[in-house]
Amino acid sequence: MAAEADDAAILYLDAAGWRGAEPARKLALARAFMRIFCADLRMAPSALVACLDRDGRGEPVLERAVACAAALPGA
Repeated sequence: MAAEADDAAILYLDAAGWRGAEPARKLALARAFMRIFCADLRMAPSALVACLDRDGRGEPVLERAVACAAALPGA
């Protein structure tokens, strides 16, 4: 049950929460996003973390993660 709650955290995390998260937490959230939302796992969770760290946008993390995954060539 705790893992499911942790997986759902990416649905509600805001930009400030992402910036304040520890690197291990960011990677865990990226893995959860990839497992739940991406059928094509070409983007490594670490690449998603890097994309979210550098995009500098203020939208919720879920929206930004979808945009990062959609920006893959051929997506």
